[in-house]
Amino acid sequence: MWPVAPGFFREARQDTTLGGYPIAAGEWVFVLLLAVHRDPAVWGNDADEFHPDRWLGGFRPKPWAYRPFGTGPRACIGQAFALHEAKLLIASLVRDYDLTAHGELDVEENLTLRPANLKISFDPI
Repeated sequence: MWPVAPGFFREARQDTTLGGYPIAAGEWVFVLLLAVHRDPAVWGNDADEFHPDRWLGGFRPKPWAYRPFGTGPRACIGQAFALHEAKLLIASLVRDYDLTAHGELDVEENLTLRPANLKISFDPI
């Protein structure tokens, strides 16, 4: 739901229309990943909710609908490592601890997006 950066720019290669707006060749468009990652047409009516089990059963969104590490030549070079590391970390935490959230998640935006005001306690199982 929360990509590393809020979005990226793309230059139109040819005259086109996007969302009903004419875009001339050479003009730049900002792709807001925060909106793309919450599109009900892709993610369902609960697109604004953290719902990790939507990935069960083989669900795979179209490549343009999920870009947590950006795209193109400026995409995060550590994407493969980060995904592998995250899977191992989450599996270890879920196996060994009960996790309890304290507070509400706020997202702080600087150059990248990061969580704020959320504390999580880890109680050994």
